[in-house]
Amino acid sequence: MSIEFYEKNAQSYFDSTVDADLRKIYSRFTNLLPADARILDAGCGSGRDIKYFLSKGYQVDAFDASKKMAQLATEYSGIKVINSTFDSFTSREKYNGIWACASLVHIPRKEIDRTLSTLCSHLDEDGVLYFSMKYRNEDKEEDERRFTEIDNDFLKYEIKSSKEFELVDSFLTTDIRIHKSNIWVNVLLRKY
Repeated sequence: MSIEFYEKNAQSYFDSTVDADLRKIYSRFTNLLPADARILDAGCGSGRDIKYFLSKGYQVDAFDASKKMAQLATEYSGIKVINSTFDSFTSREKYNGIWACASLVHIPRKEIDRTLSTLCSHLDEDGVLYFSMKYRNEDKEEDERRFTEIDNDFLKYEIKSSKEFELVDSFLTTDIRIHKSNIWVNVLLRKY
């Protein structure tokens, strides 16, 4: 359902997100990485974050579940973005960091743990995973997309009890897109 939304609305979604300024969030992620880090942008959308990480000298691979978004991100970032889902992505590389900005929001709640585990399998030991989701405890459908939202209970019980990673940091931010009033929870995990 959500992939079809991005296939039909790829250009308008690209236009509404490509200029979002996430520098304050980037630094909280990159401060946990080595200078020559290899980063995977998981669910890269417009390619905005790829372009930023490349400009800072990082090695970047990326994928998106929407074929049209992957094409737009390839054109914008200058690297080949793979058309893949979280479950089907494969790589011989291990990453120092995985960036999943607002991309896990479409994963059903019961599959989030498994998806985080799948992503962590692509991390080096001590690798860092960043993800952000809308901050509420609700599952809903909106604009032809499915959304899963999380709250402190999710962080407390699901993340802190994991045997694969530890919670490094979590913090709230407001939506930086024009005319949006969402609160986002930003999560940084480190692989054991």
